[in-house]
Amino acid sequence: MIERLVNIEKLGIRLSEESKERNARLDRIEENAKRIEELVKDITSQLLQESVRLNNRVDKQDEKLDKLEWRTRINSEDSA
Repeated sequence: MIERLVNIEKLGIRLSEESKERNARLDRIEENAKRIEELVKDITSQLLQESVRLNNRVDKQDEKLDKLEWRTRINSEDSA
């Protein structure tokens, strides 16, 4: 009977230790998930900024092309 109680107590201790280990692993997983979430937010923000920058460049290039086309049209009309 005493041996059985001792075994039950040892089992309880072992399960408690395993539970603490699992909880520690879960805590690390949660920390990593938060870090990943922050990294994804940072990357998204950087991508949005880069997209705006590229769109602005495209708009400027479009404006230059429009001016060039306009000048070419004016010059061809003057030549005609």
